[in-house]
Amino acid sequence: MCGVLQDHCGRVIFAYYKEFGELEVLEAEAQSLLVGLRMCAEREVRSLTAESDSQVFVQLVRSGAVSKWPLCRVLREIRHLLSQMQASLLHVYREANS
Repeated sequence: MCGVLQDHCGRVIFAYYKEFGELEVLEAEAQSLLVGLRMCAEREVRSLTAESDSQVFVQLVRSGAVSKWPLCRVLREIRHLLSQMQASLLHVYREANS
């Protein structure tokens, strides 16, 4: 999975790529977002908008619902980081996520 942090003008600040092995789709989305949020937190990035092309994942994060282990731990950390960083998570269509 990969991620990109861009400024408000669309300039790339940093990008990352990480392999997670064989995970289910939601777990891979969650792990990738968590890696990106941790990188932003380390760089003291605030007020950001994260985007995912998985509407199910975005709804799961926003809902506050718990999921099966180990995804529930990752979801808790994602929610904590989003809150701490004053960040939001939006769904984007796959075509916009290229």
